[in-house]
Amino acid sequence: EAVDLAERAMAMSSENADYVALYLTCLRPQVSDQKMETLILAAIEVYPDASSLSLLEGDLLLAKNNQAGAEEAYEKAYSQALTKWDQAAALNAIGVLWAGRGSYDKAEARFAQALRVKPYDAAIRANWLQACEDAGRPQVE
Repeated sequence: EAVDLAERAMAMSSENADYVALYLTCLRPQVSDQKMETLILAAIEVYPDASSLSLLEGDLLLAKNNQAGAEEAYEKAYSQALTKWDQAAALNAIGVLWAGRGSYDKAEARFAQALRVKPYDAAIRANWLQACEDAGRPQVE
């Protein structure tokens, strides 16, 4: 039933893909990765330029340990971003991906770029500080 509601939400929310992305985010714990992938890909067909859906796709791919696919989805999300929030979210996701790979210099650079877009975001700042520390360059706040 929840999946049917998600599919109906996609059909009804033709003006705002962010509502669909939010709904899918809430639905994710209740459905299998396979069904979520199907829903995300269906939503991307309807909203091919939606940064929020590309971020969701990247998160799902990362959860499935497809790092190359996740990076591609996150980079796509960044290129599609229309707002500072979307830009910062995509850059943060890319930074987290690079930190997970142990590429702390690259992660630090992405977090710093995200902070230039959204300087007061506490989560991005914490990620940046951790990447700096992991890279051997502790920063003072």
